[in-house]
Amino acid sequence: APPVDYMSDHEMTSRLVRDACFGASAPNYTTHQFQPAPPTEKIPHLYYVDPIEGCDYFGNPIEPQFIIDISDTFDLKIKMLACHESQRAWLRKQHGLDEYLDGTERWSAARGEKIGAAYGEAFVQHCGHPYPSSNLLLQLLEK
Repeated sequence: APPVDYMSDHEMTSRLVRDACFGASAPNYTTHQFQPAPPTEKIPHLYYVDPIEGCDYFGNPIEPQFIIDISDTFDLKIKMLACHESQRAWLRKQHGLDEYLDGTERWSAARGEKIGAAYGEAFVQHCGHPYPSSNLLLQLLEK
């Protein structure tokens, strides 16, 4: 989830993930789990997906660091989003909108156009101290 988004639960999820990544390598970080995982060797790479329509909650554009071509899997993404009936019902009631599938298609097409693809998904990497700055995600996806 993006750290700045129209939904505060998205922002809180983003923060929880960031905090979990930061604590993942701390050997004395107690999670109170029955069988906790051992600490990681180092802090994991962390990426944030585009906020909806690529803007913060003031309408200011958030520029991505990189865009991934999702053309081959876009139909599956739309199919999975269509299964999220409770979200769709809530959007109809709360926002008076029922076009999140069309909106997803428009936005993915706009991001894809920037890289010469039918559809794209944009990301920003968390590179602040002490997170890794090498772009592991892009390296893995370009193989």
